[in-house]
Amino acid sequence: MVSTTTKKNMNKILNKVKEINWSKYENDDYYGLDYDPNKIPEVLEFLINAKDSDFSETHDDKDVLNLVYAFGHDHAGLYYPVLFDALDLLIEIEQSTSSKKCKNCLIALFNDYYYFSPDIGKSKLCIEQELQDFVRNKLEPYSDENLNMINP
Repeated sequence: MVSTTTKKNMNKILNKVKEINWSKYENDDYYGLDYDPNKIPEVLEFLINAKDSDFSETHDDKDVLNLVYAFGHDHAGLYYPVLFDALDLLIEIEQSTSSKKCKNCLIALFNDYYYFSPDIGKSKLCIEQELQDFVRNKLEPYSDENLNMINP
């Protein structure tokens, strides 16, 4: 059962998602991939509405894979400038979700991104160091050192 407070928080997050112009991240050639930032609202909406049953034990669900590749490339150890707009929303979802599997998935993703490197492709929105500093600052609570303190 999802609490009324959780539903209200998630609705606020969903409204924030709808207010962002995701298309400003189009045409950025990240890791040689055809990147489509217009899929990001769909990915975030999946997380906002996620239930534990939406996550398989093998983590090969289409929605989970879309999550992984919406913001970076896990095999290459990279994340994209879209995190400037998405990261606070992802953190809010992690802190508000009633789905333990969604929370764990996001915590694992945040931990990866803390150690990954930025890929700005052809983006003129930022420089790599700016993106890396932003991500590291936001995700420090999800670093190995801090997660071990949270989950001994």
